[in-house]
Amino acid sequence: MGAPAAGGIGRPGHRGDTSRAGRRYREIRSARYPLGLPDRSDETVLEAFDGMWLLIDHSPGRVELVGLADDYDTARAWLDQGPGPDPAADDADRS
Repeated sequence: MGAPAAGGIGRPGHRGDTSRAGRRYREIRSARYPLGLPDRSDETVLEAFDGMWLLIDHSPGRVELVGLADDYDTARAWLDQGPGPDPAADDADRS
């Protein structure tokens, strides 16, 4: 997919983990609740695990939606692979 992440992911007001600033990491989010669960009821939590998952790649210069997963297990497997190579760093090396 390779599209910039939408919906304010990684933008001001985002509750990001500042300990990860300046490094690459991956994140998965429920496509149904990409900004977090509206409440913590059992039904809402179950709904978050049903359906598509957003695969988000973070790097120092950008946040990118790189794909979708059909279920949590597939999304979790992608997450466990760790970050891939940084295309921006590769471009800088070629210059």
